[in-house]
Amino acid sequence: MRLILAFSAVWFFLPGGFAEASAPAESSQTQIKEETPEERILSLGDQAFKIIRTTGIKPQEVFSRFKELLDEYFAIPSIATFVLGAYGEKFKENGQRTAFEEYLENLLVRSYSSKFSEYMKAKFAVSGSRRSGEQFHVSSTISIPNKKGIKIIWYLKNIGGKLMITDVKIENMSMQKTQKADIVSRIKAVGVEKFMQEFKEKYGC
Repeated sequence: MRLILAFSAVWFFLPGGFAEASAPAESSQTQIKEETPEERILSLGDQAFKIIRTTGIKPQEVFSRFKELLDEYFAIPSIATFVLGAYGEKFKENGQRTAFEEYLENLLVRSYSSKFSEYMKAKFAVSGSRRSGEQFHVSSTISIPNKKGIKIIWYLKNIGGKLMITDVKIENMSMQKTQKADIVSRIKAVGVEKFMQEFKEKYGC
C-alpha cells in the first residue's frame, strides 16, 4: 500500500485556519445547497485544520473526526468503484464490497492522521473552479514554509444534492489512479480472498 500512503500523506491536510482564497479567475455560478465548489473545499480545509490545532486530542479522537470528514466530503462508494474496476462484481458476489469500502476509508484516514502535523504552518489557497460536464474542478495550492508549493485539483460531483469529492490530483497525480494501481496489483498477485484478509488485518480497525 506504499503508493497510496505516499500520495495521501500530502492529499488531505488542508489548514483552513490559514486559508487565503483569492478571487476565482474562472468560477462556476452553480450552487448546490448554497455552497459553491470553492466554498466546499475551503470548508473541508477549515475543519481539518481545527482538528490539527486541537490541544491534547487523543489519536483515536483524531481518527474518528477525520473519518467524519471523509464521510461528509468524499464519495467513498464512487472512489471504491473506480479503484476495484473489473473486480467490483467479484467483491459484490462475495459480499465483500461494503467491507472493502470501510477498509479503504480507514486506510485513508489512518494515513492522514499520522501525517497532519507536518502541515501545521502551511497556507491553503483556492484559486478558482470550472465546470466540465457533471464535474467541478477546483484549483488550489498548499504553501509550506521553505518548500515548493503543492498544486492540487479537486474533482467534485453532485451526488444526492451535495457536492462530493470523487478524485484529487496533486501535481497531476490522481488519487484514484494511484489507489487503483496499488490495490489491483495486490489483488492480481494474491487473489480477492487473500487480499481482503490482508486488508482487514491492516485496516479493519
